[in-house]
Amino acid sequence: MRFRLKLLADVQKTQKRILPINYQYELSSWIYRTINSSDSDFAQWLHNTGYVNENRKFKLFTFSNLKPEKYKVSGDRLLIESENTELTISFYLPETVEHFITGLFMN
Repeated sequence: MRFRLKLLADVQKTQKRILPINYQYELSSWIYRTINSSDSDFAQWLHNTGYVNENRKFKLFTFSNLKPEKYKVSGDRLLIESENTELTISFYLPETVEHFITGLFMN
């Protein structure tokens, strides 16, 4: 199942929207925290163990790069110049989707 999230940066006008150019760890952490909001045991299991097949571990979700409307790269930073950005998250199993969606709307 694939979800396209439309995100709005909620910052003051005096603040800047700056991310490390390699922000994938932060996105992955946010996904785990969102799942954790719904079911901490499942989130811990998914992070530490996941689905095992022949000694290989799979998390069975993936996500795209952020797709801001306007941005600039400055050294090792991504300067997001627009308020809006998009992110696509794909999940293979319904159980993971359920926990992600529940965690997303809990707060």
